[in-house]
Amino acid sequence: NKKGRTDMFVETIDRGFENLGGFVAKNPLRVIAVSLALSLTAGAGLTKLSLETDIVKLWVPTSVSATKRRNILTENYGSSTTGLVKYILTAKDGGSISRESILLEALEIHQKITTEVKDEDGKGFQSYCNRPTPSSDCFFDNILSVFDYDEDVIRASASNGTLISKIESKKPLKIFLFGAEYDDNFSLLTAKAIPLTYSTAPEYLETSVEFIGSAIDDIYWKAQDDITRKTDVFVTTSRSIDDEVTRLIGNDSFLFALSILAIVLVLAGSLFTRSLVTSRSTLGMSALLIIILSIAFSFGMMGWCGIEANTLCFISPFVVTGVSVDDIIIVLEFFQREVDKGTPAVERMPIALRQAGSSITLTSISTVVAFASAALVDIPGVKSFGLCAMFSFLWVYVLTCTMFVAFLALDQRRMDQGRGCLFCRKREEEVPVIPSTRKSSYAIPLQDMFKKLSTFLKRPQGLLTFFLLLVSAGVLGYQGTINDVGLTQAEAVPDDSYISDFDTKILETTENNVLVNPTLYIEGNPFTNPTKVQSLYEHFEFCSNELGLLYPVPQWHSVYTFWLKSEGKDEFTDFDSNIANFFNQSVFEINGTQYNPARYWDDVVCTDGHGNTCKGGIVRSKFPSLISFEKLTTEAVHEKDLGLNGNLNKLGFDDDASFWYASSFSFGDSDAVIASYLVKNLLILVAAVSVVSWVFVGFEEAISIAICVSSILLSVVGIMKLWDVKINFISFSLLVMAVGLCVDYNAHVAHAFRHADKILTAYERSERALCSMGLPVLKGGATTLTGTLFLAFSSSNVFRSVFKIMLCTVVFGCIYGLIALPVILPVARQLREAASSCLSNTPIKSKSEDNGDTAVEKD
Repeated sequence: NKKGRTDMFVETIDRGFENLGGFVAKNPLRVIAVSLALSLTAGAGLTKLSLETDIVKLWVPTSVSATKRRNILTENYGSSTTGLVKYILTAKDGGSISRESILLEALEIHQKITTEVKDEDGKGFQSYCNRPTPSSDCFFDNILSVFDYDEDVIRASASNGTLISKIESKKPLKIFLFGAEYDDNFSLLTAKAIPLTYSTAPEYLETSVEFIGSAIDDIYWKAQDDITRKTDVFVTTSRSIDDEVTRLIGNDSFLFALSILAIVLVLAGSLFTRSLVTSRSTLGMSALLIIILSIAFSFGMMGWCGIEANTLCFISPFVVTGVSVDDIIIVLEFFQREVDKGTPAVERMPIALRQAGSSITLTSISTVVAFASAALVDIPGVKSFGLCAMFSFLWVYVLTCTMFVAFLALDQRRMDQGRGCLFCRKREEEVPVIPSTRKSSYAIPLQDMFKKLSTFLKRPQGLLTFFLLLVSAGVLGYQGTINDVGLTQAEAVPDDSYISDFDTKILETTENNVLVNPTLYIEGNPFTNPTKVQSLYEHFEFCSNELGLLYPVPQWHSVYTFWLKSEGKDEFTDFDSNIANFFNQSVFEINGTQYNPARYWDDVVCTDGHGNTCKGGIVRSKFPSLISFEKLTTEAVHEKDLGLNGNLNKLGFDDDASFWYASSFSFGDSDAVIASYLVKNLLILVAAVSVVSWVFVGFEEAISIAICVSSILLSVVGIMKLWDVKINFISFSLLVMAVGLCVDYNAHVAHAFRHADKILTAYERSERALCSMGLPVLKGGATTLTGTLFLAFSSSNVFRSVFKIMLCTVVFGCIYGLIALPVILPVARQLREAASSCLSNTPIKSKSEDNGDTAVEKD
């Protein structure tokens, strides 16, 4: 038979590994030193590594409309992100907050944050707040403004019975009180909560971080300790997510360390024997060293390449540990077989690495390709996670073929010389070779189990089992198609986070009628065109009536046109020539209402300058608004986004120039496309893995692996639905990781099938492959599963999701790799032979003549 291209390619790879094994076995210390030096050099990049925490920047696709609009805003207006502190006060007795005692405690908090709270530099709210002009007062607005932020006014209003009427004068009241209830005459009866919001100017976003931290420590935590208070205080800030995610990593880093240690200890335990001479348990420590160096290499390379890390990258060390142990087990298994055969010492490592090299190369390249494909996704957070994992797995592969092989060679020298440890003294007497040192109490029974399993799978019930597995994968996959989408703040932080308490309380007090603040941005100047202005007001009326917009009239524009009319000017022809004059006005009054033009300076940008320096006409403007949601979900947010922008475009405003935007719209857009992203990218990953498998093990084996990997993914996605794991950017990344893991459980068996003796029939080769690789695959799955169990005790839903998806991947990976694949491989081989025979008009060989290949094999 002629050799196919796959066989010739793999044979070249095998020869290279044979030479590498011989070199490493002769020069183990040199190889260890070079590997260590390269790892530490790359790891030095850790000093340059930066951590990105902006959730919008990280987890929203760059191709969705919201991201493009956000970039336009940043380019034209600069960063609009402000530091934020938001409190919610509720009565401890569950009663109304429209009472003197409750309002006085709210005023106490207001006065503390605006005048008393300071950072380490002695700067407070007055140093960082938003001001319409440098000389004006800080801008904030809440229900306390009706009492002029004065304790005496509150007491007087309570005593003379005008407390409720003053509160009712604040419009719109639903913004300043949550959970308000009215009688039949629309008079306020009760309210559940008082929101107090304070923001810093965008230019102080970074420098005000310590002040915001003080606002939490000096007000929120002290309020929790004060049992005399009549109010419960809840808080969230612009830095809360960062703080709580950092706390989460700190809390659960111990669990991750335990998981990694457990995997290494299970590996070491499986290599332990009662005799120190024959025990290989110390190799577990070399595995730990390889894991640490691979992690350092990965994060170091990210630092050298200027790639920003994110919190999801901290999951990669755990995944790397599980996969690296699998490869180490394979190398060790082939080496020990040569020892058991009595192969001369000089030939053991070259032969072992020749046999194991292409197998671990297949799995490693498949995993690297999977994560490299993730790096092509246009979600920045997933991209950096993919690159982080790709670097890790690449270096694990390199160190497994070099450093671990070197440690294994040194360990075998120790055993041959009868030493109990690497640094123990050599025995004087000759030490006999002890065969089968690897066999433990569970090895022989498991080998018998795999023989019985392979016999079972050759019968018709094997095909029935495979069919049932495919049906179950299809049923579970259908469950995945109806899974929920999205990730809440509470799911991304520790279970006991004050953010969770705040989110729960705001939904409870607003009765799910939550407010979001979108802003309308308009490029150009449509305000001199009566038709365009009419269209704009029609748009606001539509949004008010149909979409729950609370500010149907744009603030700066309506105030300016009022002023123009009061000055006897035309609101269209005199629009551009008077804008600077308007913004230079001090507070003025029209129809009993006072207006301060300085408040709107940042809302208008002119050809030259803005606000009171505006010259040459308006080039862009914005209209901050509020919109209510009966249920604040990303699906509802996305619907509002489409409604606002769809109606605006319908009225003739260009989508690229005029649009509504809110940061929550970004997550609505993201969740709207995440399911299609998941399907598309998983198909790409499976295709990429199939191509790699085709190169290393042949066409029919690659198809078999693709079927099993696809079935595993369908099963995992279905279990996600049943286990309440939603589809979001976290589970998206974990499913990418699952592809890399489940390939391992199938590729080793397929590789053993491909390289079994050619004189065997297809079913005999399948039986040989299962008996040969069943125990190493099962051992690799068991070690990964052991480490996974610790994540079930994580303090966050995110890391518990890692546990759930990892557990499903390992279990289904072993099931399909050890049951389904041994059934489909011989079937695929026979179908290939039948097709080749039909095309070449040659009869199919009888079973006795079947050597597992076609007459002319083309791969």
